[in-house]
Amino acid sequence: MTHRVLILDDSLTVRMDLSEAFSEAGFEPVLCADLASARRVLAEGTVAMAVLDVLLPDGDGIDLLREIRANPAIANMPVILLSAEAEVRDRVRGLVVGADGYLGKPYDCAIVIDRAREFMRRRSGSAGSSSSPLVLVIDDSPTVREELSEVLESAGYAVQTAGTGEEGLRMAGQTRPDVVVVDGQLPGIDGGTVIRRLRSEPALRHIPCLLLTASAATDDELRALEAGADSFVRKEEGTAVVLSRITTLLRSAVAPTALGRQISPAGPKRILTVDDSPTFLDAVSHELEQDEYEVFQARSGEDALKILASQPVDCVLLDLVMPGMTGEETCRRMKAMPGGRDVPVMILTATKDQEALLSCLKAGADDYIPKALEFGVLKGRVRAQLRRKQYEGENRLIQEVVSTLRKSEALLGGLFESSPDAIVVCDRDGRIVRFNAQAEAVFGYGRAEALNQLVEILVPERFREKHESFRQAYMAEPRRRASAPDRDFWARRKDGTEFPADIVLGPVVTEDGVLVLATVRDVTRRKEMELVLQARNEEVREISQQLWQTAKLATMGELAAGIAHELNNPLGTVSLGIEELLSQAPEGSAARRELKVMEQETDRMARLVADLLQFSRPGHQQVSTFELSSEIEKTLELSLHFLRKRGVEVVREFAPDVPFIQADRQQLRQVFLNLIVNASDAMPKGGTLFIRIGSGVREDEPAAVVLEFTDTGTGIPAEHLPKIMEPFFTTKEPGKGTGLGLAICRRIVQEHHGTITLTSETGKGTTFRIALPVRNGHNGKHLDAG
Repeated sequence: MTHRVLILDDSLTVRMDLSEAFSEAGFEPVLCADLASARRVLAEGTVAMAVLDVLLPDGDGIDLLREIRANPAIANMPVILLSAEAEVRDRVRGLVVGADGYLGKPYDCAIVIDRAREFMRRRSGSAGSSSSPLVLVIDDSPTVREELSEVLESAGYAVQTAGTGEEGLRMAGQTRPDVVVVDGQLPGIDGGTVIRRLRSEPALRHIPCLLLTASAATDDELRALEAGADSFVRKEEGTAVVLSRITTLLRSAVAPTALGRQISPAGPKRILTVDDSPTFLDAVSHELEQDEYEVFQARSGEDALKILASQPVDCVLLDLVMPGMTGEETCRRMKAMPGGRDVPVMILTATKDQEALLSCLKAGADDYIPKALEFGVLKGRVRAQLRRKQYEGENRLIQEVVSTLRKSEALLGGLFESSPDAIVVCDRDGRIVRFNAQAEAVFGYGRAEALNQLVEILVPERFREKHESFRQAYMAEPRRRASAPDRDFWARRKDGTEFPADIVLGPVVTEDGVLVLATVRDVTRRKEMELVLQARNEEVREISQQLWQTAKLATMGELAAGIAHELNNPLGTVSLGIEELLSQAPEGSAARRELKVMEQETDRMARLVADLLQFSRPGHQQVSTFELSSEIEKTLELSLHFLRKRGVEVVREFAPDVPFIQADRQQLRQVFLNLIVNASDAMPKGGTLFIRIGSGVREDEPAAVVLEFTDTGTGIPAEHLPKIMEPFFTTKEPGKGTGLGLAICRRIVQEHHGTITLTSETGKGTTFRIALPVRNGHNGKHLDAG
């Protein structure tokens, strides 16, 4: 994939120079001369990286950087700032806003490309896009490079080549190859030095190295191995041997661990050079950048402190004598900054004042270097300081990791011992390797007794053989498993007693293999409570039966008491008066006929009261054959008072020739009465109650009688429909309903092998539908058996 790079600079020369360099490096440059055009390019969302000039004709490049970091779509895009400005404030401002790098003009195109590749690699989190192993070949012979590249690529490897050791080190830092093949004799630094440099760089030290040589001397192999090479091949042995050795090295290579990556972070080391001489700064910077260091420049101690406050570095080269803040004072302040104690500070000086140098060392400097020293020695000293810093960081981090592990082990040990559940840890063979305090209390074994014993000592004897096969099956596929809620598991104590247990198994992966951690909880108390709860549920069922009868008697008692109170006394008086008048009226007279009508109506009222009292009295089931319509009429007579009071009109829709049924008429009257009363309550401002009777068909019966009670009341909310027939559920106000009426109706209908269903719509009304079978003898036999 070709990455697009935005190059923003008002200088045509700079744009063309960078465009050529990025194109040769495999990037696609997009050139802009001002902020407006750059913003249009960024809006397209196709740019992977940006190189921005700071000073532009229509604004500030750092302002554009700020816009980039504020835009979520491109906020993570790598950005390099370029500027001819020597002011530290611009560098600091750019780094604070979020620049990944800052390079001064005049720049080295190779360094710009190197930084670009490094920043792209950091952002992507990957060293390369190829899934094939990457081999870096370092050889000054183009013929050897081409020959090895052809052989390796044909074998499926990705290949990069370099002609010098310096170039090879720079490419290794950028691409992180999987193997390095390096010639022993190279212009500049030789192959042995290249390998030693790789081994001294924590981020690269794990890369396998194969050293090639055209020499036949026997000491060459020893020198190569002493330099840190993993393998050695003479060129005369041919490319097939080289390919075989590379395959072997990759097979045995060890990838860096997460801790190793933390100890050895990727990326070039950052060096801050501080000197009031621009010429010396540029010269030192150039030499260090050739060795793949990222260099920051400062011309005073004050500027250096500003840079350190915004940008961490790995080493500082500090001039001793500068105008303003001296090198000694700058060093003292650097060491006092957070994290500054761990950054090596090397004093550069042209003076031989031993007292001043000793004073700098007391201020915290780690080394001092005469400016007259060759740059090669300077770079060697820098590498030594960086190695020391790295080793100290490694040791400190390892100590922190060990301390954290010890604390974690102590914490886990405390949790293990203080767990309220018994915890037993077994190895692959089923032998107990850990046994916590609660396990001792639950099972009765001391820790010394249980360790190294088979876990089957904790299993009842009748289950041991089966448990052993279960254990072997679990080890074949270890995963977290808990006791099934519908199965009982039993454990055995040392004294032979058994107890029910809940068990959770989980694998624990260790260096010694997979262990099994079993958490065991004694649930004897819970099982006892379940039995108690079961008994309580039975009691509740019996109480519900009693409440059903009580609710029926309470309802009927209320009605009977009201009607009897209102009717019995005046009814008796009227009856006596009619009898007296009849005794005096002549036979055949009109008065006698009228009195006879009055006597008949009075008797009908007396029967109604008698039926009501009989309905309210508990009694045994009485099965008989009857017509439902007549029972509906009798129930309506009982509830006529309520219906009139509420302004409810009853509309009867009784089909002709409806079959008789066998049932307990008293129980069905109670169903009808409950439904009529509920319908009346649902129409407090009056309405219409439709009662329909007709023939129908049920799924399991050839014929049935179907009754429907439809009101025009308030309806039942949809969320209450699933619970409306549950015992003690009511939608009425507190004190106006027990929640038993519909539950009793459902039970009576079900005892008659019938069904009761309902439909309702809020604001329109409710319909209850009852279907009762009419097959001869079915209901009677069922009810008699009950």
